[in-house]
Amino acid sequence: MTHLVQAPAELDQALEEPKITQSQIGHNPFVKVFRGPHVPKKLSEITITNPLEWKQTKERIGVVATGTKIRDIFSGALTFEWESLYAKHWGTSEFHELGTAIYARWNRFPWNSYIKTSFAVGIGPSITSKAAFYEPNKGLRSRVLMQLNFEINLYSPADPRWALLFRIQHRSGVFNLINSVRGGSNFLTIGIRRQFYH
Repeated sequence: MTHLVQAPAELDQALEEPKITQSQIGHNPFVKVFRGPHVPKKLSEITITNPLEWKQTKERIGVVATGTKIRDIFSGALTFEWESLYAKHWGTSEFHELGTAIYARWNRFPWNSYIKTSFAVGIGPSITSKAAFYEPNKGLRSRVLMQLNFEINLYSPADPRWALLFRIQHRSGVFNLINSVRGGSNFLTIGIRRQFYH
């Protein structure tokens, strides 16, 4: 009689297990919208040697990106994401950009009880409709280069599905490895991120 009483509970638990596994893997899509100016400095100057001093050019970028969380590890401290983007460049020159990247996002910071924060680094290919005049190396330019992007998200305390986004959108030839291009471009952008959950 005891086994008959416990069976429905065990059945319910067995049916819930796939949902738990699905949640651990992720598959939670997101959308980002951000924009910002071109900054004519090296990536190392923006991030390390001289981050507080910068000037901008007339060039601008506007980006719409979408992707999904691939997997959480270390109990959610580290997240891997996939992202694809469309960008429009305008200013002195107008053209379009498509790109895709894989991101590693660190979610665990000591101040998260006050404001939830995450930091991500992503890398992947990028192709533009024409070569940007501000990405030369000894006269060489290329439509196909690599992204190396750095992103900080500050999540809303009222609704953590929304986040304020700060991002360095970088494109370069990775020290001559791609089409002999050593130069690159950097845009300092701000926008929003919207996370969706199943």
